[in-house]
Amino acid sequence: MPHPSHAKGRRLSLSAKAAPQGSFTHFFTSEQLESGSFCIPSAYESGYGNTSPTQPSSYGNYALGNSYGPPPASPSYISASNRSFSPMMQNSNFYAPPPVSPSYIGALNANFSSMQMSDPRTLSSTRGHCRTYPEARKSRAIHKLTKELCGMIFLHCLPNEGYTRPSRLAAPLSISQVCRRWRSIALESPKLWCSIHIMRNLRARHFPSPALLSAWLTRAGKQRLEICFAPEDPDDRSHRTHAAEVKQILDTLVYFIDRWSDVKLYTRYVNMSSLKHIPSTGAPRLESLELVGPSDFKEFSTRVSNIWAASPRFKEFKMEHWGAPSTSPGFLSIFNLPFQQLTSISLSSTVSVIECIRMLQFSQKLVNCVFENISVGSLPHPSNAKVATLHNLRSLELTVDLLEFDNHSQHMILAPILNTIKAPRLQSLLLGSEERWSQQAFDAFMGWSQCPLESLTLDVVSLTDKDLEKCFHRVSNTLTHLKIHTGSDHPSPLRPALLQKLSFDPRGFYCPFLKTISVNRQTILGSDGAFGSMIKSRWYNPGRRLRKVVLEIDTKREHYHDVRRLENMQREGLKLDISERGNVLSRCFY
Repeated sequence: MPHPSHAKGRRLSLSAKAAPQGSFTHFFTSEQLESGSFCIPSAYESGYGNTSPTQPSSYGNYALGNSYGPPPASPSYISASNRSFSPMMQNSNFYAPPPVSPSYIGALNANFSSMQMSDPRTLSSTRGHCRTYPEARKSRAIHKLTKELCGMIFLHCLPNEGYTRPSRLAAPLSISQVCRRWRSIALESPKLWCSIHIMRNLRARHFPSPALLSAWLTRAGKQRLEICFAPEDPDDRSHRTHAAEVKQILDTLVYFIDRWSDVKLYTRYVNMSSLKHIPSTGAPRLESLELVGPSDFKEFSTRVSNIWAASPRFKEFKMEHWGAPSTSPGFLSIFNLPFQQLTSISLSSTVSVIECIRMLQFSQKLVNCVFENISVGSLPHPSNAKVATLHNLRSLELTVDLLEFDNHSQHMILAPILNTIKAPRLQSLLLGSEERWSQQAFDAFMGWSQCPLESLTLDVVSLTDKDLEKCFHRVSNTLTHLKIHTGSDHPSPLRPALLQKLSFDPRGFYCPFLKTISVNRQTILGSDGAFGSMIKSRWYNPGRRLRKVVLEIDTKREHYHDVRRLENMQREGLKLDISERGNVLSRCFY
């Protein structure tokens, strides 16, 4: 048996002349296995390679770490590889590997058997090869995995976020088409089929067939269903061009309503004829419902409330509008929501101040609340206002409707809401598009709430530098994230005098725990380098360093001194996001 040559600069390559096919250990004697002085046949010599013996690389196909993947090395092999090899290695014409353990020989044997089976030139098919060499079939590791372990591996093939889209090129459909065993395991794994995103195929221009949808949801067994029946394009008109298909799909979904858990529906797909089929029990396992699309309440009826009529687990409700917000009144009368059990409410549709106050007072378990378009409507009388305590509220976002803001409403819209609630555990507060800021209402809310506020966002709020300083005084000891974006018609609140009070001072300064700050052009209009100096003083404070700055400006020349100071700190690790004329220039160093 000749010894292979040792190619300089290449990985460990072993070869020998052809030997009888079968187990990997049939190539060697017991003396060779014990001493480690054995060689592996090259790809050409064994009849499985594509290279000729005249090519220098013919000895590298079945080397350790080949294209099929290296077999797992045992600890004895790793320790032996660090020792000095036999004297044969000192001769440049000969090479021998270090001694190996029996467990490593078994791993090589399994790897070699799989390589024999993977060569299309040796046998006509894998099935014929397995009949000829039954020991190779037994050695395939994939067949040694249990059904439970395969099912767990298949679950990791699903998308980490979002809903699962039916596709032959993605799990779980792709898994069920590999072989009989995989298909059997996939069909017996209900968790693979409990999520689905139903949308129109842009190429085929049709929805998934109701038969596929029914089979998909049936395979989920008794698992809770996560369903998304909504397009990605806000301008989608498939509810008109494919009305019959939409109705069939919605009818199929209603048939499985007893297992709805997390559901997202496009409002234009919700037709009244399908809602009539909803049983009186509704969706008993429903936990979250999101309605997206135009929020014209005229297209709804009280039948939509039958979905959550008997849902003790229903906790999250979200309504996201596409297009202009609706001005249809009567949200509470149409959507008879179980506010007493909701923990999350997010509404993009227009609601009045009275409706916001009632929803907050009814939702004692509320944790997250978002009202994006608040209109004036009818304001409550101050003497009739009752203060409700929301012990679990962590995040609150209140934004005035854009129509009210553009018309320069003379009413204080957010003040009546802040005067009627207490939130002792509130951590994040957003107030937006308020033309008439009420510092008294903010101070009263923060005074009786005594909440550990960590994030404060004032988005297009008309407040002066004195008002902002009072806000800092209320939240200074706990605030870590600050965002102030001022409207073009509003005065600049961050003036040099207030920026000086935000700068690091051993004797004391506002918001010492601040980590992130976001401002726009109008907020620091009269800065002239004072904003950059404030950030610099905090950046070089080793104990409580500010980490990130977001700056929205028109041109760098307008705030040249601030930008220059910030870019110098950026080179030292400051996370800096600059938005210039709509173009975001993000330069983050970690």
